[in-house]
This record gives sequence, C-alpha cells and structure tokens, in this order.
Amino acid sequence: MQGSELRVARKALGLTQADLAEALGLSSAFVGMMERDEKAIEKRTEMAVRYLDLRASIERSMAEINGMIGRGNHTGGEVGELRAVLGSLEGLAARTV
Repeated sequence: MQGSELRVARKALGLTQADLAEALGLSSAFVGMMERDEKAIEKRTEMAVRYLDLRASIERSMAEINGMIGRGNHTGGEVGELRAVLGSLEGLAARTV
C-alpha cells in the first residue's frame, strides 16, 4: 500500500488522520508521514486499514438490507432472502471483530 492509497482509504472511511491514528494505535503525525510516503506502511497497518474498510462495508450493507426490509415493499420470499443475506453478513461481522 502506498501513501496515496492510505489517504484514499482513510477518506473513504470518513476518518481524519487523528481518527485513523487512534484506531491504529499510532500518532496522527505518523499517519500523515505514511500518507506522504515519508514512512513505510507496514503490512500489519495495511491489513488493519483493509479490516476497517471491510467492517464499514459490512455495516453499510446491513443497514441497506434492514432499510429494504423495513420499507415493506417485498414479497415474503424476497424478505426471507434478504433476512438470509443479513444473517450471513451479521455472521461475517461477528467473525471480523
């Protein structure tokens, strides 16, 4: 992962450098240096950022499915399928903690 990719990922997550630093256990200055390619991004840092992105994606999907179920404009079979997908996402989210 390059610094520019880290910056894009951070912004996509809606995080400030300070927010990301707190989530990773780093200083915001160090996050800035990684984004500017002044410091190397360790593999574990890259994996942690990708994990945060995965969690956010799962949470967005779960919210979208809950909204679809809540609107009530689906057949019983469709709702059952949506609930099955939601259950799968919840299981995935539980395993990524």
